[in-house]
Amino acid sequence: MPSGAGSDDYPQAPAQKARDENIVAVFETTDDPVLTTSEVADELPIGKRATLNRLESLVERGELESKDVGVGRVWWQMTPEPVPASPPEQSVPESGPAPGTELDAAESESARWSFVGSLGRHSIYAGIFVFGLLMAESVTPQQLLPIPVTRLFLTAFVFFLIGFPARGLYRLKQFLDTHDGIPYVESLLGGDDDAVA
Repeated sequence: MPSGAGSDDYPQAPAQKARDENIVAVFETTDDPVLTTSEVADELPIGKRATLNRLESLVERGELESKDVGVGRVWWQMTPEPVPASPPEQSVPESGPAPGTELDAAESESARWSFVGSLGRHSIYAGIFVFGLLMAESVTPQQLLPIPVTRLFLTAFVFFLIGFPARGLYRLKQFLDTHDGIPYVESLLGGDDDAVA
C-alpha cells in the first residue's frame, strides 16, 4: 500500500488529512477550472511528487477528477450534482387535522364503516377457527386442548354474535350507498312514492 493512501483498515494520519483538506482548499480558492500538478504543489508545503500522490488518492476517493492532456495531467474539483428540490412535507399533528382544514365527512364516515366491515369479517373468521377447534376437540377420544368444550363453544358464539351483525350492517351500508340511500328503501317499504322518481 502506498505510504500516502489511507484505507478503512489504516485510517489517515492527522497530518495527511490536513494535506488533503489543504489540496481541496486550493481548488476551492482558485478561479481556474483546472490546475496542473505544479500549480497545486506551488500552493502547498509539500513536494511535487507528494502532491501527485495526494491528488491521485483524492481522485480514487471521488473528491477530484483528472485528465491526461499529453504533456501532463490536469485536475479539477468534483462539482456535486444538484439535488432536485422536493416540496416541503406537510405534517399533520397527531391530535387531528391542521387548524383551518376539516376532514371530509364522507372520508371519516367511510373509515368508520370500513372498520365495522373489517371487524365483522375478522370476527367471523375467528369464530370459524374456534368452531373448528371445537369440532376437533369433540371428535377425538382424548382431550387435545386444556380448555373445556363449553368455553370453546361460548367463544365461537361471541365471535359470531359480533361478526355477523357488524358485517351485515357494513353490507347494508354499501347497498344503500349504491342505491341512493334511504329514498330507495322507503319506496321498497311503501313510504314516499315520489322519492325515487
